[in-house]
Amino acid sequence: MKLSDSIVKVALLLAITSPLIASAEPVQPMRWVLADQVRVRTGPSTDHPVSGAMSRGAELVLKASADGDFCSIEGEGQVGYVACKFLSAEPIARPKSGENGIYAAQRWVTANGVTLREKPDINSKVAGRLPLNATVKLVNEDSGNGYCEVQLADGSGGYTACRYLASTAAVSASFQTNKGADKAMPDDVTMFSDVKPAPYADWIDLKRKALAQSPDLAAEWQRVFRQGKTVSVEVKQSLIAFQGRELELQGAIGLWESALEEPARASRLISTLEFPSIKPSLFQNEAEIAPPSITTYDSSGRFGIQMRQTATSRILRQPSPENLNTAGPYESEVITTKLVRPVQRVQLFRDGRLATASSQVFIKKTVWYYADVMCEDYRGDGFAFGDSDVRIWNYFGPEGKEYRKQNRNAAGSLYAFYTTSKLQRTSATRTEIPVKLDREKTGFVRGVHLHYDLDGDGIPDIAVWEGQGNGPGHLDGPTQTDDRWYRLVLVNITGKWNVLGTDVFSYGCGC
Repeated sequence: MKLSDSIVKVALLLAITSPLIASAEPVQPMRWVLADQVRVRTGPSTDHPVSGAMSRGAELVLKASADGDFCSIEGEGQVGYVACKFLSAEPIARPKSGENGIYAAQRWVTANGVTLREKPDINSKVAGRLPLNATVKLVNEDSGNGYCEVQLADGSGGYTACRYLASTAAVSASFQTNKGADKAMPDDVTMFSDVKPAPYADWIDLKRKALAQSPDLAAEWQRVFRQGKTVSVEVKQSLIAFQGRELELQGAIGLWESALEEPARASRLISTLEFPSIKPSLFQNEAEIAPPSITTYDSSGRFGIQMRQTATSRILRQPSPENLNTAGPYESEVITTKLVRPVQRVQLFRDGRLATASSQVFIKKTVWYYADVMCEDYRGDGFAFGDSDVRIWNYFGPEGKEYRKQNRNAAGSLYAFYTTSKLQRTSATRTEIPVKLDREKTGFVRGVHLHYDLDGDGIPDIAVWEGQGNGPGHLDGPTQTDDRWYRLVLVNITGKWNVLGTDVFSYGCGC
């Protein structure tokens, strides 16, 4: 047989067997829970303790073949065994209000043992407790004090905290074992956030709105405030519309200013700044990137990743007669939230370095009905997500050096962001373009454009504009020195600049 004949036979054999190989089931295939409240156990039998529960639609990985009637699984933050008969090889839709025959007012309880009260007040008599994933009918979602009025399946009703109601069932919950008995933790639940973050502001759209703002109206706004003028209804309506547009622009770029002193600073700055035209590059949609200030709830909604929320009770203290700001007599909690699947947190440095770390967007928050002492000292915070010039701390006088030490941002850091994209490089290509500005017009004397190409294709993916001028200072007004105190961050999404976030040098808290 010729060598060429052997090559042909090998090629035919590969052609026949390759489809079989490609279509073979993965070693650890995906499975979906097809029933409500399926128990997760620590071992492959009913003799093992229950470690958690999963609801219809939960997405799992089948870790191993069936061991008797039980399958080894991992998913939704849990590892254990479930009855194989409750697993499907095809995706199962999660129940949701207003879909597939479920009425729009139906809600699911997202924690275990949620209090049902007779009135929408934390001091009201307890009418019962609602278990995890109990279904209720939402009667009134704004009953006051953060309570919603609900109706149970038996026709009875009451009021419960709105934050424990969702339009979808909680997919899973973990339990803890207490002296051999299965005991649910009071508040431990994995769920999708119902929060759908607002789209990032489009820079071109902001610029169009800023250019449409009237300088005459800005001047009239100042005169009305300073002189207490009485104006006609038509002028008043025009001023209100002007203020509304200005507030929208201020919110978009995080530059909040006094309506009296700087009634159109945001619109004037936006009108002045120019960013280069770009082509699509690394980020293809808004679900791939988030600012460092994002909450776990918002990141769950933006990235489409479930989050786990755990709430634990606090030891309460009675208010002190001398200081009513101490913790009050009402229930309070420490709420911890994190994503069940990590994303990447990228710290961007001024010189282009990229420090990437895995993050579950972990946030721990103490909720009080009466706060502890609101402000016990005076300190400077600096930038929230980056380093700053040494001299800007001189505003605080001799204490400035100590305040700077309290800022934990790495030396040379500039900004940070979360992303689901896998960055292949440890350093971005950086360009820097300085620009002079009119202080009277924009409030800044100069600025610098910093553009970063994250994936090396020659197209910038992140743009940071850093403004220098008199900072907002503290209670006694603006600073007397020009410092770099404001950063505006844009991201290239499908060839358009969008506002990712801002960072402002904070001059501290003092009471």
